[in-house]
Amino acid sequence: MDLTDYLSRFFTLYCQARGAKFGNTLKNLKTRIGHKICIAINQSTVHARNNTMKVFRRLALCTGIAALTIAPLQADAVQILNRWGTTATDGSGLSVGDSTTLTWSIIDDTVNIPGAAGEPASGSDLISKFDSLFDLSSTGGADLTQRAWYSSIFESSFDRISALSGITYVYEPNDDGALFSSSQGVTGTRGDVRIGGHSVDGAVGSNTLAYNFFPNNGDMVIDTDNANAGGFYANGSNAFRAARNVIMHEALHGVGIRHVESSDGAFLMEPFTNTSFDGPQFDDILGLHSSYGDFFEKNGGNDSFTLASSLGTINDGSTAQIGTDAGGTVVASTAIDFVSIDGNSDVDFWSFAVTGASTLDALLNPQGPTYNQGPQGGSQSSFDSDEILDLALEILDTDGTTVLATINSAGLGADEIGNSILLAGAGAYFARISGTTGSLAQFYQLDLSITAAATNNVPAPVTLALAAFGVLSVACARRRRQRTSAQSTL
Repeated sequence: MDLTDYLSRFFTLYCQARGAKFGNTLKNLKTRIGHKICIAINQSTVHARNNTMKVFRRLALCTGIAALTIAPLQADAVQILNRWGTTATDGSGLSVGDSTTLTWSIIDDTVNIPGAAGEPASGSDLISKFDSLFDLSSTGGADLTQRAWYSSIFESSFDRISALSGITYVYEPNDDGALFSSSQGVTGTRGDVRIGGHSVDGAVGSNTLAYNFFPNNGDMVIDTDNANAGGFYANGSNAFRAARNVIMHEALHGVGIRHVESSDGAFLMEPFTNTSFDGPQFDDILGLHSSYGDFFEKNGGNDSFTLASSLGTINDGSTAQIGTDAGGTVVASTAIDFVSIDGNSDVDFWSFAVTGASTLDALLNPQGPTYNQGPQGGSQSSFDSDEILDLALEILDTDGTTVLATINSAGLGADEIGNSILLAGAGAYFARISGTTGSLAQFYQLDLSITAAATNNVPAPVTLALAAFGVLSVACARRRRQRTSAQSTL
C-alpha cells in the first residue's frame, strides 16, 4: 500500500468515525483550503486525482502523518512535480534528464478501482464500454491490440509523446489484476502505467473525464460515463482528437507534470479540454524535455562523440538544420523537430561529413517563445523560454576531441555565431553543444553551412603533370647540349 492509499483509507475511517462520508469531507475541505475537485468549463478535465493528492498533502501536514516524499523540480515556469525514478524496464536510479522507458497495460474488466476521486469503488468496465462504443463486442478476444480503439486512441497517444521526448512507451499485453494504483510495473506481468475505467461522476457532458496518479505510479482512470453514445469519448472528429487529448493530458500527469494556466497561450496541461490543437504544445513539450530529455537521449543518448547523432553529409553550398519546430507556442500534430539541453550537465554531439576541404559557418540559436504562464489557480508571469540556459558551441576535428572553434560569447538568449571555420579535408566532424545548469531545458536550433575551400592557388593535377613533363624536357635538352659540348672539346 502506498502513502496515497494509506491516507485515503485513514481519512475514510476518520471521517466515518466523525459521522461523515469521505467524499463529502473532501468537498468541504476543498472550499476551506482552496483546491477545487472539479471545474465545469466546457468539457472539464480537472482531474480529481491532481487535487485530491494536494488535499492529501495538506491533511498529512495537518495531522502529523509523514507527507508525500515528492520533491518539486522547480517552483516557477513549467509546472513539474516530479519524474519517474524506477521503472520495470530501466530499474532504479533514474534522474532528471534520463531517457525512460515506461510500459503501459490495460486492466481487465472487473479489476477493482478504488474511488480516488471520491467516487465509489467498483470494477473496471473500460474494455466493455469502449468495445460497445466502437461496436467491437467480438473483435480480437483477449488481444486488445486488435481493437480499433486501442490504436486510434491509446496507442497513438502514447506514440505521440514518445516521438516528442526521451520517454519511450511500450505496450505490456499482460496485466495480472494486482491491486490497482499501488502495484509497481513488472515486465511480462503488468505495466508501469495501468489504465482502467469506471463511473466517476455518473454524468455525461461537462464533468470529470479522467484522473491520473503521479510517479512512481502513473495509473490512469477513465470516466466511462463519457464512453456511452453521445459522450465525450464518442466524438470521432479529427481522428478522435478529443479523446486523445485527454489521454495525453493524463499521461503527462503520469510523468510528473501538473496543471498550468496561460492567458495568452493554449497548452495541453491546462485544466480544461481544448480541441483546437492536437496533442502536447510548446509548454508541455518543455516539461517533458526538462524531466526526460529530448528524443535523441534514447538508446544511450548523444552525450559523446562516439554516440553522436548524425546530420549526414553537407555538400558545398548546403545547410544542415536540427531543432526547427520550437519557435512558437503552437505545435502542429506532425511536428517532431525539437532538441534541447536539459539543464542537468547535458551535452549534445552532432556529427556531419564533408567531401573535401571546406569552410563552415555555424549558428546556434536558442529557441522558444515568450508567453504568460502560472500554476492552476495561481498568478501568471511572463516567461521567456529562449533565455533559460546560456548555450555554447564547439566544432571538433575528425578525432572528436581536437577543438577547431569555440563559440560562446553572445550570452543568455542570444545567437552564437561562428564563421569561416576551416575544415582541412574530407571526413566526419562534430558539433558539441552544452549549456549552463538549471531546472529546465533549453530548446535550440543548430544550422551548419558548408562552402568548399577555394582552390585558385592550388595547381590542378593535370597542370602539375604538364609542368613536370616540361621540366623533364628542359633537363634532357640541357644534358644533350652538355654532351655535344664535351665531344667538341675532345
